Amino acid sequence: MKSKKELTIITWLSFGLLLLTCLHFGWFLFESHLYFIISGIILALIWAVDLFFTIPLNFFQNTVLRWIRTDLGTFLMIVFLSILGVFMITWLQISINILLMLSATALARLELQTSRFSNWQSFIILSILSTFGLILGWALNYYFSVDHLEFKFCFPFDLGCIEIPHSAPTPPHQE
Repeated sequence: MKSKKELTIITWLSFGLLLLTCLHFGWFLFESHLYFIISGIILALIWAVDLFFTIPLNFFQNTVLRWIRTDLGTFLMIVFLSILGVFMITWLQISINILLMLSATALARLELQTSRFSNWQSFIILSILSTFGLILGWALNYYFSVDHLEFKFCFPFDLGCIEIPHSAPTPPHQE
């Protein structure tokens, strides 16, 4: 058995996949009208999912499963799953992005567990990758959006801007 922490090529690929899925979701979120509020909520949910993947499972067995076995718990779980199903069908593109991020997070967590990282180290690595991917997606969509490029392209960290002339379509010449 391995006693030291080794990151293999498959581990780096799973990290890249997690970064790419979060980048794509950040790009998608930037197109919404209230992206700061929505993105803050999504970022908090991403951290909650990262925490969920790194907490030992026996913690949930004692508390959550005991509560679900009651009649009220079963009823509320059915109602919750029904609402979740309607949400997933209604907003299919968001649901697919969320499922992709959950899958990539689970894969990266398995790779970190195989590499013998502790739960807190895994949580920090997953949170940093997810947050960086989301912020990178926002930034790339902002800097490469069509509306932004019609007038100027600004480099990050106040390195300056490049003016892009706005070319209006010229009317055809009439004789």
